[in-house]
Amino acid sequence: MKDKNYLNIIVPVWGKDYLNTFLNISLKFLFSENNLPFLSKKKNFVSTFKIYTYEKHIKQITDSDSYQKLVSLLSVEFVSIDKLKENITETSPRIMNFQLMNLCHQNASEKAINEKAILIFINADSICSDNTIKSLISSIENGYKAVCVNGIRLGKESFIKGFQEFYKKNDLSPRNLNDFALDNLHPFSKLLFCKNNKFPVIYDSYYWKLDEKNILIRSFHLHPIMIWPQKICNLHSSIDNTFVQEVGISKEKIKIIDDSDDFVCFELTSESITNFYLPAKNFIYFKLIEWLGSNLLSFHWEYAHKPIFLKTTDTLPFWENIVKNSDNQISNIEKMVKIYKFFRGNKILRNLGRIFKHLLQIVFHFFEIFKIIFLINFFNRILKNQKTENI
Repeated sequence: MKDKNYLNIIVPVWGKDYLNTFLNISLKFLFSENNLPFLSKKKNFVSTFKIYTYEKHIKQITDSDSYQKLVSLLSVEFVSIDKLKENITETSPRIMNFQLMNLCHQNASEKAINEKAILIFINADSICSDNTIKSLISSIENGYKAVCVNGIRLGKESFIKGFQEFYKKNDLSPRNLNDFALDNLHPFSKLLFCKNNKFPVIYDSYYWKLDEKNILIRSFHLHPIMIWPQKICNLHSSIDNTFVQEVGISKEKIKIIDDSDDFVCFELTSESITNFYLPAKNFIYFKLIEWLGSNLLSFHWEYAHKPIFLKTTDTLPFWENIVKNSDNQISNIEKMVKIYKFFRGNKILRNLGRIFKHLLQIVFHFFEIFKIIFLINFFNRILKNQKTENI
């Protein structure tokens, strides 16, 4: 390790709701003892908290109590996103915000290359347990170039209702935060629990209940909360996809947080937002296989084979069977994806596969029609019998 390490904490934030969440909730978690206060005492780190935002938002941020506490701990720099936005032609607000977020991360990464700086990416709507920053600093000092973490979505409205009561307890440890978070899961997160060896929806993360207060996570995409970019890359999608690999981080230099006792992060999402998944419908396994085969690379599967524990208690012996069964479930779908990719790579087999898929759909619709006809005839017989009895 060199004598001085330059560290930039990157937070893109804009819009009324995100600003309020960032200033009134997210920052409070970063103010816990082993987060920013710990970093402020690390003399071998030159740290800057960089806020990417519109110029019109700067006054609201600087007038807040949270900002005053922030500047007492670290150097703070504002990066205007007004000019970055000029590079976006998309008109859809959701896609525009997604692209703008990517541009912020791209800009931060390019600057980090020139500054030889390490990056910590914090989302404005995320909450990080105590020990997050301390753990990341430890990983850097142990030679890791990236740290990846899974972030479960929580229902923002239900979380906020109980937040003040929870925060008063002054215990933001991973286990205590997990205990509170599991009572406030986003409706979407509740759909991701696997039962009877079945994947419930098409998405990039799945959960298994270890018991009522502990869960197992397997995820194809992980958030690189810390990264030390080695080269410049063009960010084509979110940093949760191939960014770590594209900026030159080798596999052995990537640390995955697989035990929440280290630290844990969550995302706060409005419970009204539910349109980021494909629900279970007919032929979901084919659709899931198709999606996985089209979007995943080999390292994504390595991520999914790594069990991640979100805990409120110590590890229990009976968890081992659940871990093994969940890995088998991932392995089985991985085999199906390999078969799908083999078919997709062969034109003749690909066409036969499409024909077979359409035949299955025809058969399914035939049975649906047959079921309707059967029910109509069944009720007609009942009506005829009633008329006969009346006569």
